[in-house]
Amino acid sequence: MPEIARSSVPRRTREQLLADARQLAESWPAEHLTGDRIRKALRTSPVNARWLRETLRTERDPQHTA
Repeated sequence: MPEIARSSVPRRTREQLLADARQLAESWPAEHLTGDRIRKALRTSPVNARWLRETLRTERDPQHTA
């Protein structure tokens, strides 16, 4: 890919995304913890949003299984 076509915004690591998601969703009720809502709020990929959703659900309820 040509250098000019690359985004100047640095990519966030999973740790950075998780920290942002924790802060964003701390006041959200469990039913609002959806991949699509996380994806739109954090402007991330669907894959990352699903991973964040499952991680946050597990943190909130350790008995949660997919």
